[in-house]
Amino acid sequence: MVTPPKVDLPPTKAASVAKINTKSPQPPKVVKTTSIKLQNFSPTELLDSTPAEVMEKLGEASLIRRERQSLILQYKKEECVLDVVLYGNNQNKRVKYTDLRDSEGKPVAAKHCYFKFRSNNG
Repeated sequence: MVTPPKVDLPPTKAASVAKINTKSPQPPKVVKTTSIKLQNFSPTELLDSTPAEVMEKLGEASLIRRERQSLILQYKKEECVLDVVLYGNNQNKRVKYTDLRDSEGKPVAAKHCYFKFRSNNG
């Protein structure tokens, strides 16, 4: 019986895949995410905030009105209108009242409107 000569062939793709798959699995990367629960937002979170804190949460007001010791910041998004009323001297104005309504003046639930103001800001 004649023994055929030994020929070294390059490894097949299957053999290469087998080598790749024999590596120990890497642990998954941990990615920190921040989620915002919009459904929990309410204009009451603004109470006792300074003008800067309000603008940090809601952005620039559509309309700003000053009357004696009060400052009214009005925000408009789609059919929603939010008035934020601050009272106090120039250095200590704080939110004392908020009014959320639709563009026709009817009251609306916070879950339908307020999140629209917060969804684009902190």
